Amino acid sequence: MALSLLHETVIRFIRRDADTARLALLVAECVPIRQTQLRNEVIRRVRQGLEEFFHRSSGWALEVREGGRPKRVSRLLLHRKSQKSWSPKENHGVWFVWDTSELGGRACGMVGIEWPATATYLSREALMAFFHEPAHTGGVAGRVHNQKKQWFALCPGGKAWMGWNNLLSKNDDQIRASAEETVELMKRLTEAIDTADPGR
Repeated sequence: MALSLLHETVIRFIRRDADTARLALLVAECVPIRQTQLRNEVIRRVRQGLEEFFHRSSGWALEVREGGRPKRVSRLLLHRKSQKSWSPKENHGVWFVWDTSELGGRACGMVGIEWPATATYLSREALMAFFHEPAHTGGVAGRVHNQKKQWFALCPGGKAWMGWNNLLSKNDDQIRASAEETVELMKRLTEAIDTADPGR
């Protein structure tokens, strides 16, 4: 079985002595624990910030969706409170998900926007400009489903916040700051939507 140079190097490191093998085992045990902690902490902080925004906002509501077994948050959706065209039923609005599928298993928090395909007053390019490195994040951009809606989703922090190799190196202060920036981004996107569509 052919191994990459990286894997061969790691195996040689582990074989050096019992202490390095023990260290490798500890890392292998800790990584999934830290992955779960990090994911849950990001979602908790983003949810908390969006709940505060929702309680102060007259026009936007927050829907928290859960799924899986055991149940956990699968999507945080900001949607208009009273307009059918921004209905949570259609996923129209600004949302946050923890994603491992769209990017080929590369974990990241993603912010997405969905809106009716008929809403030509909204510019996808203008909305994408709110993100760091929008052209280089590897996110999903501009798909149209059944000609009924438009959507895109990007990693707010760009490449530095994509993949466990980057995420596991972040400290608690960086995670808190990233979650706060994600909430602020989502609030700015709702403001942009309100400006483009004040009540159509």
